[in-house]
Amino acid sequence: MLSIPWEYLKKHLFLPKITFKGLAEKLTYYGLETKVVEHKNNLYLEFDPLPNRPDLFSWWGIIQEIGIILNCRVKPLSLPVVNEKKEKLIEVAINTSNCSEFYLGLIKNIKAKESPDWIKEWLAANNIHSINNVVDSANLVMLESGQPLHAFDADEIKGKKIIVQNLAEGTKFITLDEKEMMPIGEKRFAFTIRFFNHRLTLKKDALIDPWID
Repeated sequence: MLSIPWEYLKKHLFLPKITFKGLAEKLTYYGLETKVVEHKNNLYLEFDPLPNRPDLFSWWGIIQEIGIILNCRVKPLSLPVVNEKKEKLIEVAINTSNCSEFYLGLIKNIKAKESPDWIKEWLAANNIHSINNVVDSANLVMLESGQPLHAFDADEIKGKKIIVQNLAEGTKFITLDEKEMMPIGEKRFAFTIRFFNHRLTLKKDALIDPWID
């Protein structure tokens, strides 16, 4: 399930005159099961995309779909330019066929602190626990883009190396909210990133919701 704030939809779409409920009904009619939900006095559209539509496993993918269904323009994204640096500050070793690519970006002068209320509310509506502004920003971008992200403290990575590999069956790991978990079922695979005791789990059949209980 994905819950998109009404404010976010209005910010990224030139919506025609249509009620919130009318929009949900129209999207459901065209095969995108949608309902209106309220979370802490804010309205959200909750979507349940079909498994054969991975392009709808993100807020931005759903916005594109709404633009097509309603024949309305999507507002272009304005993204900052990222400086590319050829120097490898941290080595990445991929030791599993379940991960084909792994990209890193370095952001300096960041201070971890509590996130603004609006970010915490948007994440909570999607069953994601707030950790701090760094982790929460990564999770918010994950919801927007459908691309799983994780933030590290570059100064604390042992040996300046990240190892991506499968977890052995029955291996327990600690999540960012300090809960002990274990991969369950044939459809789940896990990779570990050796960063002290932190390990992450991805669902092979649902790339949109890693790190969500």
